[in-house]
Amino acid sequence: MPVVGDTNVHVQVNGTTFAGIYETVGSRVELMSADFGDHSAEIGSGNSLGVVEQLLRNLAEQAIRSGCVFVPDNAT
Repeated sequence: MPVVGDTNVHVQVNGTTFAGIYETVGSRVELMSADFGDHSAEIGSGNSLGVVEQLLRNLAEQAIRSGCVFVPDNAT
């Protein structure tokens, strides 16, 4: 469940939308995704939204390549 300070993030990979919730904590972004679990990344010189979008995109692309079972946000 989202808490105060969390922000939604969505990316499309191969026509499928993947979603997560993230929070900026110091110099890191903390991503929580129902499909991929919890992950974090250093923000560095980028912006937090761009970093977390790339992190989510990388996780989705890796899952698709490996044949991982997941439930995309836009599943019906």
